[in-house]
Amino acid sequence: MSTEALNYIRVNVRWNFIVNAVDEAFWVLSNNLASIITLLPVFIEKLGGSNIVIGMIPGLAFICIMLPGIISANSVENKPNKLAFVKKITLWERFPFVILALSAYYLAIPYPSLTIWVSIICVVLIYGTSGIIQPAWLGYIAKVTPSRKLGSYFAAGNGLGALLGIGGFVLAAYLLDTFAFPINYFLLFSCASVAVFISYWMLLLGREPDVKDKPIQTTSIDFFKALPVVLKQDSTFVHFIIVRNLQCLGSMATTFFTVYAIKSLHFADSSAGILSIFLASSQSLFFFVWGYIGDQKSHKFVLTVASLGLVSTSLILMFLQTWPALCVVFVMLGIYYSGIGCSGLALLHNMAPKGRYPTYIALYNALQVASAFIAPVLGGWISELYGWKTMFSVALVLSIAGLIWLLLFVHEKRRVFYEEPQIV
Repeated sequence: MSTEALNYIRVNVRWNFIVNAVDEAFWVLSNNLASIITLLPVFIEKLGGSNIVIGMIPGLAFICIMLPGIISANSVENKPNKLAFVKKITLWERFPFVILALSAYYLAIPYPSLTIWVSIICVVLIYGTSGIIQPAWLGYIAKVTPSRKLGSYFAAGNGLGALLGIGGFVLAAYLLDTFAFPINYFLLFSCASVAVFISYWMLLLGREPDVKDKPIQTTSIDFFKALPVVLKQDSTFVHFIIVRNLQCLGSMATTFFTVYAIKSLHFADSSAGILSIFLASSQSLFFFVWGYIGDQKSHKFVLTVASLGLVSTSLILMFLQTWPALCVVFVMLGIYYSGIGCSGLALLHNMAPKGRYPTYIALYNALQVASAFIAPVLGGWISELYGWKTMFSVALVLSIAGLIWLLLFVHEKRRVFYEEPQIV
């Protein structure tokens, strides 16, 4: 990286840290208000969707966000300005929030089946576009953020987003309890639309120097031929992918926690919003905790504690079906999500050779696609045929396997790839 480019990064590092964190925060808030884990499943259930259909929603989302990056990564690594690429196509992941709101208002009552399909299409657009631009966006973030502050950046953006999400979920609980269906969801998705365009405004304010950071140019054919070599040469990377696949399968039950509370335990619809508050509060607190611990001490330690959080969710619900138990489950779920969101990407960044972070991200995501899609669909199928406790048991075994694999086979690397700009 040239001295001029490095100086540009150094001068703008604080600005970028702030606007990127706020961008991430409002993006997280918008996704919380249309959550594929808590709120959207209940919306689909209200429209008459089965557990299998509900399970398809996060399954499709995971496929869409994980698979496209493997196609765009090589092109992204060759781009001197990755943020410009993100700005060009990011509206395709933002307008669907508006479509969700309009479909809830105009289609939910007269055409519930059509509304389910519209919701699925919106999920595909949101997460498919995210999948295309994720290598570029993360490459941009890694380029303008000091390596020793990367965990803190993910903590700041996601932690602030979760903090905003607490207020969002309070609002969600109020809307779900005060207004009749589907007006409550129209208002909820409308709030998500506002948040996602505030995020877009912050994205437009980012500053990136025009400089390529990929050491070797490759054609698309050479790029794909080289991917098996990456896996062959980096055993820690392979083991981390195995861990994430086991954890994806072990999280099959998480999509159904709110549906389980409402359908099986007969809690009020507003419980989806209240439980989401516990999730957001836990995420907000632990994002900041994990950011500090990961950057200063160990990202693997953070991931270990996060994995224990996932294990505990299914374990608790196997034996306790009370309101306090569910609240604890969502706190544990917040610990898991915040740990993965903060230290998962930071650990991966430290594994990747200089300039290859987008490729590692794309490959990491692509090799989780099958598990990410199968997990919620399989969870829905198991719960339909064999009951909730059987699904919780299967999820527990798989999440324990992921924890053990992490402890035994994933080794942490801590590297600095370039002279880092100082935050002053």
